[in-house]
Amino acid sequence: MLKLNANIGLKVPIAGQDYSSQSYGASIEIELPSETSSEAIKQQLKDAYEMLRDTVEDEIEAQNNQPIQTVQTLPQREPAAKSNSNGKASPKQIKFILDLAGRVDKDLTILNQEVSTRYRASNIQELTPHDASSYIDELKNLTDKAA
Repeated sequence: MLKLNANIGLKVPIAGQDYSSQSYGASIEIELPSETSSEAIKQQLKDAYEMLRDTVEDEIEAQNNQPIQTVQTLPQREPAAKSNSNGKASPKQIKFILDLAGRVDKDLTILNQEVSTRYRASNIQELTPHDASSYIDELKNLTDKAA
């Protein structure tokens, strides 16, 4: 005798509460004859998961009296505000840029020229966090090629 276990868990956001969700779950254990083929086991497992998912979703809809939102349709949140509120690259980003530049023999003058043409910043200290990250990626690619 084979025992087949299937479990499912879903989390649904709680309306009006940030970073909160309600968890729902179900599990089932099915006994199968030991001579059951691999394909039959796969089909039984697929059917069990489908039944569990449908049952849990039906329960959620019944409790909330509204259709559940799947992951694909959840509203997108704005990214949390960064601790760097002045809109400039962090000291760690600047240091990393300088470290990477040293590996590919770029001095500060060259860095500042590249930054002014690519990112509309007068020097590396004026880069935004996003632009600094992009520039770091460029420099990392150069160091990878140089290695």
